[in-house]
Amino acid sequence: MFQPVTTLDLPAQTIAELQSRGFHFIEDVLNSEDALRKIGLKKAELEKRLKIPHIAALDLWEYEKKRQKIGVCCLDLEAMLDDGFNCGVITEISGAPYTGKTQICMQLCISVQLNELYSGLNGRAIYIDTRSGASITRFKGNTIL
Repeated sequence: MFQPVTTLDLPAQTIAELQSRGFHFIEDVLNSEDALRKIGLKKAELEKRLKIPHIAALDLWEYEKKRQKIGVCCLDLEAMLDDGFNCGVITEISGAPYTGKTQICMQLCISVQLNELYSGLNGRAIYIDTRSGASITRFKGNTIL
């Protein structure tokens, strides 16, 4: 399968010039000394950059198991999420209006700050409300302690 040159970590101008010269795929660049000179790499260097690192599925699974999670104090939701929301990743929460999206985000904001004794991470949080819908009373109503 051919990999587009646009996937290379090169300046946009260099990629545009390669494409204007007919080099649309990395395989084309690898087979052309002129294209390799243009990007300033030797064939072996480019091949080394393109190599996908070998990661065993077991290693990946063990890494995922060690990842910290933020609980939301709702056993059913935590069961669906395999004990909570993963830290270090972006999680999108979507749904129809009035289904609890804001409430979950507020609870996450509170939960992450809790002491480890209360299944928290003893961390810090910033809650940014872009619709001016959050209020102090709503946060107070969401506390679990």
